[in-house]
Amino acid sequence: MDDIWTDHTDRRSRAELDELLRYGHFISVGKGYTQAYVRLHFPGWEWNDLITMLRMGGVIQKQPGDMLRCRRNVMAVRFGGSSRFDVEWDWLAT
Repeated sequence: MDDIWTDHTDRRSRAELDELLRYGHFISVGKGYTQAYVRLHFPGWEWNDLITMLRMGGVIQKQPGDMLRCRRNVMAVRFGGSSRFDVEWDWLAT
């Protein structure tokens, strides 16, 4: 049986993604904190590419007035390269 995760080079938990999304505030972006965080914790990635991937996967939740965050039923995201990602869902979470 083939391992479905062999094409994925990285796995990030919901907690790790929530920490990344904290840097989506315009002040962090404008002062360069976001770029520095991504460079350190997501080498080879750009903020815009990560956010696009997470939005396409339905991972991001944002209510008016709230900061970006992961949906509660996201367990993790696995990705590799700029075009391959999968979301691990906790279907029992509400």
